[in-house]
Amino acid sequence: MPKYEFVAVDFDGTLCADAFPEVGAPNRAVIDYVKRLAADGSKIILYTSRENGTRKLLDEAVAFCKAQEIPLYAVNENPGNPHAAKIGLKPSDGRKVYADLYIDDKAINPAKIERTAEYTRPGAFVPPPEAAAADERWQEIMKQAEQCGFILYAAAGTAILATNRVQASTMGATRYADNQRMNGRCPQEIGLPGCLDSYTGKPGCAGDRCELWKRRADHADT
Repeated sequence: MPKYEFVAVDFDGTLCADAFPEVGAPNRAVIDYVKRLAADGSKIILYTSRENGTRKLLDEAVAFCKAQEIPLYAVNENPGNPHAAKIGLKPSDGRKVYADLYIDDKAINPAKIERTAEYTRPGAFVPPPEAAAADERWQEIMKQAEQCGFILYAAAGTAILATNRVQASTMGATRYADNQRMNGRCPQEIGLPGCLDSYTGKPGCAGDRCELWKRRADHADT
């Protein structure tokens, strides 16, 4: 018996990239996962809002699945629904297709919401002593991060860090130089020609009028 007898899988944004009404590029990871489920005995149901109108959008989705060798048990229905007869319905009745697993790019598991709510509720969780002890090194670590120019943002026990390589590649020279100044690093000391003018982008240096310049090791005695 497979873990999931019936698996309902969405099409646009799931089996393929979302390019509706066109058929997007195959999502290989999802396709391979669905095919593994099928190989284990799951019945795969294509569950999509596509319909056949002036353009056969649903047929295009079915043809895609065939080309990707996804064995479909049904399309937008579950002929094997074991619960329909219990309440006087045919398996094809009802607005929602019955399945044991739904795979959809626009879905979220309520259990994830519950876990997130539990850990984000104020006072809901107190770290164990071993973890809390590491907080005593926060100032030490942040000082090292500042010396290396890693800090993008820091306040109230939270911080966003990035390596110099990432900063330089995403910020550009002017913003990178400004961020290094925020970290207490003189741009000239780290190999830049100087502070960069935010309007012209040209380098410049205020010399002994700049506190960062005066703190530099090679100017400490001047």
